[in-house]
Amino acid sequence: MQQSSLVLKAEETAKREHGRLNQTRSNGDPYWTHPQRVVQSLVNAGVTDEVVLAAAWLHDVPEDC
Repeated sequence: MQQSSLVLKAEETAKREHGRLNQTRSNGDPYWTHPQRVVQSLVNAGVTDEVVLAAAWLHDVPEDC
């Protein structure tokens, strides 16, 4: 599935904001790998709505950043 500009902007924002704070997962991976896995799970389940996928990328930004 080709990503829309909304989803790409959400991905860039999530990576930038989590990266700006140098947030990492307990295994040392960059924190943004978590929302990336959430998005991939949704895509694997057949979700194509760009607003839902953008929200998945950004779901931790308000509370963590």
